[in-house]
Amino acid sequence: MGQVKQHLQEECEDFMNHVESSIKEGSMTPTEAFAYVWENPKHKELSWDLCGFDMEYWSTLKTDIISWIESIEVSNGKNN
Repeated sequence: MGQVKQHLQEECEDFMNHVESSIKEGSMTPTEAFAYVWENPKHKELSWDLCGFDMEYWSTLKTDIISWIESIEVSNGKNN
């Protein structure tokens, strides 16, 4: 079971890294990034809890994802 959990965590982290790098590089704004995450069917399959998010309620997860995205700094050192 440990390998499955590790795989699920890596899948979540890879998705998060893609979003973070897209924001930092300027290819996505925070608003676009949230839409990409939330409207992407894959987000419902990810084990967000393994990446430190509360998955008990979708509204809490949504708030946590918004906070995470807002905390990402773009390359020029400014938060959007």
